[in-house]
Amino acid sequence: MVVDHCWWEWLKHTCRASEISLERFPVEVVDTLGRFLAEAAEALAAETLVAEAEAEVLVEAEAVVVEALVAEAEVLAEAEALVVEVLAL
Repeated sequence: MVVDHCWWEWLKHTCRASEISLERFPVEVVDTLGRFLAEAAEALAAETLVAEAEAEVLVEAEAVVVEALVAEAEVLAEAEALVVEVLAL
């Protein structure tokens, strides 16, 4: 198994900063860490896509609600005009 290059660089940097030798970790541990981080990144990307889709649906729903409110306001304005006309008789 090969650890993704970015994660490998991150792990090397972290170990250097902590003065930990990478040789102390078995390759399986490093590979597992790399796979875990890659899976976490994929899950985050999937959650981001879901959030973007939800936001798009909300924007569309808001547009429908605004359109309905405008139509209702127009109907109320017409009804008010009719009431004023009837009262004027």
